Amino acid sequence: MAWNVLIVDDEALIRTGLCLSVPWEELGFKVVAEAGTAKEAMDKLGHHVVNLALVDIQMPGTNGIEFIREVRRRFPHIKTLIISGHSDFEYTVSALKLSVCDYLLKPIHLERLIETVKTIRDQLENEEKNSQVLRGQKIITGKMMVLRLLGKDFKNREEINAYCSQCGIAFPLENYCVSAMRIHKFSQIMEEKYQGQRSIFEAEIDEYLQQGLPEQGTLFAALVGDYYTVLTEMHDTEQVRELLYRKAKEKGIRVNIGTGEAFGDIFFMDVSYLQAIDIIRKKDDSGLGNKKAVEIRLSYICDLMIQKLEERKFQEVKQLARDIFVEHLSADTGDVLNWCIQSLYNIVDYFQLSHYEEMKGIVNFDIQTMSPFYFWTTMQSAYSEKIEKICTFLENLKGGSNEMIVAKVIKIVKEEYYKTDLSLQKIAADLGISYNYLSTIFKQISGENFSAYLTRVKMSHAKQFVMEGNLKMYEIAERVGYVNAKYFTEQFKKSVGMTPSEYKTHQGS
Repeated sequence: MAWNVLIVDDEALIRTGLCLSVPWEELGFKVVAEAGTAKEAMDKLGHHVVNLALVDIQMPGTNGIEFIREVRRRFPHIKTLIISGHSDFEYTVSALKLSVCDYLLKPIHLERLIETVKTIRDQLENEEKNSQVLRGQKIITGKMMVLRLLGKDFKNREEINAYCSQCGIAFPLENYCVSAMRIHKFSQIMEEKYQGQRSIFEAEIDEYLQQGLPEQGTLFAALVGDYYTVLTEMHDTEQVRELLYRKAKEKGIRVNIGTGEAFGDIFFMDVSYLQAIDIIRKKDDSGLGNKKAVEIRLSYICDLMIQKLEERKFQEVKQLARDIFVEHLSADTGDVLNWCIQSLYNIVDYFQLSHYEEMKGIVNFDIQTMSPFYFWTTMQSAYSEKIEKICTFLENLKGGSNEMIVAKVIKIVKEEYYKTDLSLQKIAADLGISYNYLSTIFKQISGENFSAYLTRVKMSHAKQFVMEGNLKMYEIAERVGYVNAKYFTEQFKKSVGMTPSEYKTHQGS
């Protein structure tokens, strides 16, 4: 691998001399651009990937120190080396503050320059090795996150938060969706092109996506069955789809890609996933078989109903309850009845409704009263009636006592946001209330789920600490209740839209 060099000096003769006298290729470098002014150099950086910049101090317009300061802000990965005819102490101090690799005086001693370049090369190589390890760790972490979310391995949002904090990855707050890619003749392709090793295929797609996406953050992607599945922000969806189609074409593989709707709560990521699968199933003969396709569709509808109930979109829930019978007129009646019972069990369990008198027997169907001839009609009527009853009950949860409970939770958060063990689980236990019940009424009364509200409060205080400017990042993290400073920084960027340092610069300008 050759590292790219930019030479910035207002004297063309010196630039030529540096290009010709230094054995760049032997040292593992390649001069990709030259510039006579800071403005020209910045333009070059917009068109070239640069790893090392050799910079003169005195140039027309912006001087070298100011140029390096801007490079630090916009391209923090670039190493800088000053070559100058000025030994002014003020310049030296400025260079040290900007973490310049070295400050060499003209006339240049070639041996000293070569040794300095070798040292920089070693630094770049070590950083690249560490970066590869970090990228690998992020890919594995993101993969486990996707698999656990799809497998409903997290019991609640608190567990998701704890996992993200432990792994140091930012929690995807909202506007995320799932894209799934199905490979036609999957088993045959694996044998012919990947020696039967699914892991080789997965790693190849992982690396391709990681390089192609705009931010080198955590990649949330995993191979689930025959579907390569990617969790991504909505605005990156088209790019992900384009990359997947391009890679498939490059490998001579026929694929179909489906993308689910964006969701505001990562706890319901499986809804977007099942929708993506459903879209693929409808677009082509996915080889699922009718029974399996019905199972996927019904599973999707069940999870979607719970999501819509939590969002208080009761009319949509009632419509889904009606549509399910229209869609599956040809399905086995026993399968649909079992689904109706299971979906009611799932709703009752999720919202902890079993201990309410009004909900007694809500999951039971009196089969004997259903006419065999009109089975579909009577079953649809009974199921719709039960869903109507649940919707009415949940809609009326906004009682005075519940509002008092939520007000108490909000007060606790405002007073104890800095505690690392603060969670809805702990608050529910302290108040003697079911966690799921408290989660439901908090969302319905406050308009947002607890984890989003807690993060918003933490970040409000974090922004104040950042602007005060007298605390280190790990100290700010501790002040707002984060054990992991790296996780705090990434969460800050997800929530605010910029890093803490960028926020301070933006607010101060």
